[in-house]
Amino acid sequence: MKTSSAVKNSTRNHFSLTLLGLALAAGIAPRAGGEVVLNTIGGSGVIGLRFAQIVQAPSAITASNYTVFGKGAGTITVTNVVLQSDEQSVALSLSSPVPEFFAVGVSNVQDGSPTTINTTATGYLSDITQTSIGTAGDPSPLGEVFTIYKDAFDVTASGSDIGGTNDHCHFIYQQVIGNFDMAAQITRLDNTDPQSKAGLMLRENTNAGSRMIQTCLTPTQGTNQIQMSTRSTTNGAAFSLGSPVSNTNTARWLRLARTNNTFTTYYGTNGVNWTQSGTIVQTLNSLLLVGMAVTSHLNTHTTTASFNSFGVVGARPGDGMVPTLSVAVFQQTNLIAKWQRTPRDFTVQVCSNLFFASPTNTGGGTVNDTNATQWAFLAIPVFDTTLTGTNAAMPTPGRYMTIPMNLYSNKQMFVRLAQVDRVIPDPISVTAGTIFSQASGNLGTTTSGSTICSVSVDTSTAVAQVGVPILCPAGKTYQFTTAPSGSTLQTVILVRNYPTIGISNCDASFTAGGTNKSQVTVLQTNTSVLAGYTFVAAVTATSPKPTATCPIKVQVNF
Repeated sequence: MKTSSAVKNSTRNHFSLTLLGLALAAGIAPRAGGEVVLNTIGGSGVIGLRFAQIVQAPSAITASNYTVFGKGAGTITVTNVVLQSDEQSVALSLSSPVPEFFAVGVSNVQDGSPTTINTTATGYLSDITQTSIGTAGDPSPLGEVFTIYKDAFDVTASGSDIGGTNDHCHFIYQQVIGNFDMAAQITRLDNTDPQSKAGLMLRENTNAGSRMIQTCLTPTQGTNQIQMSTRSTTNGAAFSLGSPVSNTNTARWLRLARTNNTFTTYYGTNGVNWTQSGTIVQTLNSLLLVGMAVTSHLNTHTTTASFNSFGVVGARPGDGMVPTLSVAVFQQTNLIAKWQRTPRDFTVQVCSNLFFASPTNTGGGTVNDTNATQWAFLAIPVFDTTLTGTNAAMPTPGRYMTIPMNLYSNKQMFVRLAQVDRVIPDPISVTAGTIFSQASGNLGTTTSGSTICSVSVDTSTAVAQVGVPILCPAGKTYQFTTAPSGSTLQTVILVRNYPTIGISNCDASFTAGGTNKSQVTVLQTNTSVLAGYTFVAAVTATSPKPTATCPIKVQVNF
């Protein structure tokens, strides 16, 4: 058995997907046929859960019909359930916040048929967070966020204003280093006050008087403007970046970008075409907090704003950290591949053959992890000793994967790590999984063809035509799902068995979870040869494509 501890940190490109909410959000890992999408806000004790169909009270608001299990925290009590106005979403209030990985079980909830819904989904917190910014008693009450999707947020906030020498608002953000580009669509802003505000903001810290730049909307029935302002000195007075822009109800897209020390704000009607509204050259920290801000402009009263298609392109802290891989034989039947967790997630790739790059393929040259006939991601669960504790296979802390030594028939195997968007480790009563994205560098753009599954697509968004083989051990079911989104983006997916190119599975119905995503479930029945899959995903040609966000993620559950 040959192993290579060479570690590859997959190259990042200029697309990005914003994750999931607050120490704010959760992604999902539903079972095949799973019926819920869920999201949560870290620290808030609220989970947002959306069904694929309309559900009925009283079953949908009965707390005992929901079970929440937190990895490392045990069962968490559901104290209250509120059915939302769409009649497909509920807010679950919890006795305590969920940890990073958790599961929600649903039982005895009735839809309109009536059909009883019984299902389970796995959730996880991401790297976006939330806070109320201000001074004692302002804002009051503190802000709240309800979210189901990775890119859509309902923010209820008080606060006397954004501006002056200090800000009073609710802020939802992530850390970004250096240049960035972020955008969002604001679909709702209640007219609590003519100067209620909802928009994009960057700031150096969460202190009320932090240096900051922001662009925001005021209500369509109020002042109805797009405004831009900055505070260039700590605790100094904020000033306008330009004259307010008279806003119509269609100009609901905002964008804020940094290029070195030049900061530019934009507005638009479709998330694709932009008009510049302000710009300033200002020396700010390399590390900034970037995200969405809301204020009612009338403290002790709240306004609610809804954001959609929120996304950020930019480097995050920890992007350059690459774990070291070690490999050991366990009980002469398995390999244990081990690495320490870093801010970005990694999982295992394998191949059965490396060759000499030069001067010939028979000797005298260099062998390294770029000289592979084909590296493939291995669809086997990743475990984490911080969640499960150490055992005989892993007596020391870390993440690890147990790999059968007979994975390849020739008994030769090479192993390395590659960055992914997210690893869902240690199955929590459901299933493990891996999420791939362009932001992590493991979905390669392709322009091969203009259709997928007989659906016209935007070829500039098509990913993974040839670059992401997935090796799936036989006898299991694998689920390939494009990520849920609160936007109108429709994504289509094709999954194929790469040894037999003509065999494929398509889903162009956008019905998985009712969220404009697609889902393909494949049963790997081959018992003699380890087969692999590669997937292709793209945005349909009829969907808008916001310039600051990459709309494609593919989640593989196994």
